[in-house]
Amino acid sequence: MTLQNFDWLDFLANYWQKKPLVIKNALPTDALAFLTPEDLAGLAMEEDVESRIVIEKGGQTPWELKRGPFSEDDFTSTPATHWTLLVQGVNHWLPEAAELLSAFDAIPRWRLDDIMVSYAPTEGGVGPHYDHYDVFLIQGKGTREWRLTTQYCTLDNFLPNMPLRLMDKFPVEETHFLEAGDMLYLPAKVGHWGISRSDDCMTWSVGYRSLAAREMLEHFADFAARESIPAHWFKDPSWHNIHHASDISHEATQQARAALAALLADDATFHRWFGQFVTEPQGHQGSLLSLPPERNLPIDRFTRRIKQGEGLSADLMSRWAQDTTQTPRLLHINGETTSIDANVDQALLDQLCSRYDHNSEQLLAMIANPANSDLLHGLWQAGVLHWAEEND
Repeated sequence: MTLQNFDWLDFLANYWQKKPLVIKNALPTDALAFLTPEDLAGLAMEEDVESRIVIEKGGQTPWELKRGPFSEDDFTSTPATHWTLLVQGVNHWLPEAAELLSAFDAIPRWRLDDIMVSYAPTEGGVGPHYDHYDVFLIQGKGTREWRLTTQYCTLDNFLPNMPLRLMDKFPVEETHFLEAGDMLYLPAKVGHWGISRSDDCMTWSVGYRSLAAREMLEHFADFAARESIPAHWFKDPSWHNIHHASDISHEATQQARAALAALLADDATFHRWFGQFVTEPQGHQGSLLSLPPERNLPIDRFTRRIKQGEGLSADLMSRWAQDTTQTPRLLHINGETTSIDANVDQALLDQLCSRYDHNSEQLLAMIANPANSDLLHGLWQAGVLHWAEEND
């Protein structure tokens, strides 16, 4: 899938993480028509799918939040207007939704959080708010009005006693109406308020993770303990000039900082950790498939099945990234790292990291190289690749 009327070079230079942008007719009007409101409601009834219903009620408790899974009664009891259904991780459940990601490959996929889809009748929305992540908002069906502001996007500006963190002050600076195929990009901390202006409003949100330094530090500490990274010890400074036995001198804090900096300074370790950090499945992505017992199939029988026409697929929840700056190259999958044989074709790594489905014709061109066959067989044994028919 490819975006229309869109210049990635201009966007990345002038808009990404800088300011909002509206792109009219970014996709054909029927590009996302494969998912209907009924389909979305069906997903929201599934136990493993994260979903919410937000109802604007007015009065003393103006907003109500319900969490799924939902039943048919939950939907038949909703009001005629002023409510929204939101379903997270639609790309983890629908291959057609996952294909939408190819339209955004100018930004590394490991930056992605997920694709959320919402449905709302007239006047439906979730209220004025801001987020800490970048997002592309694509209108799949119907019409939505977007009100934007860059003012008062601060932690102290919120309505008290609400189930959602909604902005109290919201001076509107821009207003846009999006119809099917239109797209709005919003950087982090831009206030937005989307309101359905039709009875069939469906909006797709392609959201990108916020990488908080505190979260990274916590994860690196766990990684260092798990991987038995060699310790860097605190080295005492000179104690000649302390004024009291309780003193923490500036020199002491500098030595502590130096010990931590030395832990972070090893380039190979840091690359390995970062790849694991950005590919580790997030909380709402569910648990990944475990290793089936029949995966001891010898490599010759494995390649024979490919030659007989069987393809391979990755689980839609899996996260893949590669680091070609290291020697050997690193392949990161679901928070784990594999060192890549120098003889593995780069084209195979690119394919594995950019697609979920790999048909036998594509694979046949690869397995003539024994190193490629060994990698594919190993990934299949590890349970991150499956025979395509197993994912149907």
